[in-house]
Amino acid sequence: MEFASVPSTISYNEVLQRNDFCISPSKYSQVNTTNSNFVKFETLSNLVKLRKPKKQVFNDKTVIYIEIGDININTGSIEYKKIPLYKLPKSNIKVFNGDILISKVRTYRGGIGIVNNNDTKSIFSTSALIVIKDVMNIDKSYLYAILRSKYFIEQIKTFENRGMYPRLDNDTINNVKIPIPHDITIIDKISILTQSLIKKEVELREKFDQIKILIENELKENQLSNKFNYQMLSYNDLVEFNRFDTGLYTQKIKKVEFLIQNYKYGSQTIVEQGFYSVRGQNLQVSQIGKSIYTNNLKQGFYQLFLPTHISLYGTINKVLFIGNAKTLLQVQNDDIIFGAEGFGKGRSFIPLNENGRFITNIHGTMLRHDNEMIYKKIFIKCMIDWFREKNLIDAYSVGGNGGSFSTKYWKVLKFPLFPKDKQKDIAKLYYNPSDDYVAHIVNFDIKNYINIDKKVTENSGILDLDKQIKIIRDAIDIEIKKIVE
Repeated sequence: MEFASVPSTISYNEVLQRNDFCISPSKYSQVNTTNSNFVKFETLSNLVKLRKPKKQVFNDKTVIYIEIGDININTGSIEYKKIPLYKLPKSNIKVFNGDILISKVRTYRGGIGIVNNNDTKSIFSTSALIVIKDVMNIDKSYLYAILRSKYFIEQIKTFENRGMYPRLDNDTINNVKIPIPHDITIIDKISILTQSLIKKEVELREKFDQIKILIENELKENQLSNKFNYQMLSYNDLVEFNRFDTGLYTQKIKKVEFLIQNYKYGSQTIVEQGFYSVRGQNLQVSQIGKSIYTNNLKQGFYQLFLPTHISLYGTINKVLFIGNAKTLLQVQNDDIIFGAEGFGKGRSFIPLNENGRFITNIHGTMLRHDNEMIYKKIFIKCMIDWFREKNLIDAYSVGGNGGSFSTKYWKVLKFPLFPKDKQKDIAKLYYNPSDDYVAHIVNFDIKNYINIDKKVTENSGILDLDKQIKIIRDAIDIEIKKIVE
């Protein structure tokens, strides 16, 4: 671990002081929490006030409910879901914008997020989350940055045996130490960067929603005079698809298909538009021999984009690196990587202006066009997101465990032929690069940063915002490492 260390020796008395008389090295691992002239360490319980479960008076028929799995462990962003009031568990906590949520069981994995939702519905969380409502003596954004850092996670891991799940609960919150530098400018810098990161994550989700709204409006506002008339399953339908195990015959799916096929500018499959599909590399030892996998970039290794690492918004949550002696089937810089099977089926990503060699596995499909413009490829990717939202991808898929979207259905699934200007408007919401953001961080100045960053955030697309978020996160990690060390 980066911050935690195991002592080379322990005393006999230290062993006796432990009720279980454990001599496992992990039991004695620790992180630095020693005060110095530069930093003091304050107990987390002395810095925060928590929200607790209490009886509520309800005015809404539906509410927003957050479970531990709704916190993205890679980014800290939260997937908000609305549920009927009667489904709200009795054990819950009402939360508000700005509250910090910490998973009691996923703490060691980074299950820490911050509520940022302007929906008018009441928001509740499971009681399996610790909810921080107020922070005293330091800025809340600074505390959130520390809680999302490796330093905090590694500190949590020192609290339990490796055979158990290290966690934060009402007891261990008294043992966690938060580093607070005496230099207030360092706290200000981390707070500003963290606020910027949070705003960009919100903007990213909003851009994703804007894309769906643009697609929906364009389709609905440009329909031919034909009216939708649902007809029950026919023999010809069965002959066409040769399937019973599908939702393609339902009224809901037929209505979505009608919306596309009745679009006044027409529709085509992507195969008819010149796209073709290529299955990702089979990574089994029987196919490519032995490989070396690592989380760190190494010279000559491939970057592996797994479909399971593609986020809902078309970004990459995690990259693995693989070393192999053979020449593997590579992803091109503007291919659409489509998750064809299992978890995340239907999610897609386009690597643009990336450096290095990329591959995906056999569960990923590369949708490729040799001559088409970038905006067109991005538009197709955004339409796939919309199809997934409308359950079309699930309806076409076959099999269990999430199902599989067969490549043959690219010859069947129709895409609307939006005007070029409309396609470009949609594509800009996904990819609209601005000036070099690294220099913006390196030459950090609070006043300039806030003014410049606001404009950059507003003009950036989803991919650009994701890149900026990762740069900010690295910058915050560097600052926290300086504080602790």
